[in-house]
Amino acid sequence: MWPVAFAAAGGAPDIDVGLKAWLAWLTLGVLGTGLAYIGYYWLIANVGVLASAVTYIPPVIGLALGALVLKEPIGVNVVAGAAIIILGVAVMTGRVGSLARAMLGQER
Repeated sequence: MWPVAFAAAGGAPDIDVGLKAWLAWLTLGVLGTGLAYIGYYWLIANVGVLASAVTYIPPVIGLALGALVLKEPIGVNVVAGAAIIILGVAVMTGRVGSLARAMLGQER
């Protein structure tokens, strides 16, 4: 994408990025992304495939924090979207099927 952006802008921008900016970039990369990947792969190794469900939950937490901290409104669309995310996680992890079988008195 960089070549496309540079071509659209008429060439690479002439900016001077200082040491503080590079250190901030490295810190975000190593601490934010790097530790998240390590934690995610640890979860997969120790919990199994169900660990992938954690990737669907942060949007719902973000909505809740936005409402609590930033006083963002929560409308019908937001609630419906959060419900779809939670239902999707339940379907993916097999909890919906287990609940349906339990309600029908069937075993796997």
